[in-house]
Amino acid sequence: MEIEAKFIIRDPAVFQDILKLERILDYDLMFNNEQLQRDTYFDTEDLDLLNSKSCLRLREKGRKWVVAFKAPEEYAYDIFQRQESQAEISHNELDAFLTKTVEPVQEARKIERRKNLLPVLMVTNHRQRINLLRNGEVYFEMALDEGVFNRAGRERQFMELEVEAKAGNKTSLQRIARFLTKRYELTPSRFSKYERGMALLA
Repeated sequence: MEIEAKFIIRDPAVFQDILKLERILDYDLMFNNEQLQRDTYFDTEDLDLLNSKSCLRLREKGRKWVVAFKAPEEYAYDIFQRQESQAEISHNELDAFLTKTVEPVQEARKIERRKNLLPVLMVTNHRQRINLLRNGEVYFEMALDEGVFNRAGRERQFMELEVEAKAGNKTSLQRIARFLTKRYELTPSRFSKYERGMALLA
């Protein structure tokens, strides 16, 4: 189960300030890492996954490739909650992974079995991760994302902030979301990256 809060960032100074913080509420902040991610979202020609508020994503992270299916989300009080399945694949499996019996692909096929799945959106994202800890345990992970959506040669830049629950619960996540919204006058996002990218490049 994925539980997270998302925010649209319009001022780059927000990221600069967050990176200077040492605490948020009763959580210590510790910089984790930064990474360049390349995502490809797959859908049918009729965008059946998009229309069902789900997605199938292939992510390149360094030398790893991860396929993920995200089920239709529930959104309430600025918090996303959705089922997610992931599978790591090798470089040799890339060309044919859509025909493999990996769980994320099989989950996507439950929505539409007859139509071909095609690459419809590319996302290049520079992600900086910050852990929110209490007594040395990671309760939440904050992701500072700055990247580019690309669809059929058209591009749009974006900045987003995500906070995902690890050991923490939804109530605590809502407190963190309220803190960030008030401190930085952020705009909560009701849409996934796939939904937002497709809308911006429609």
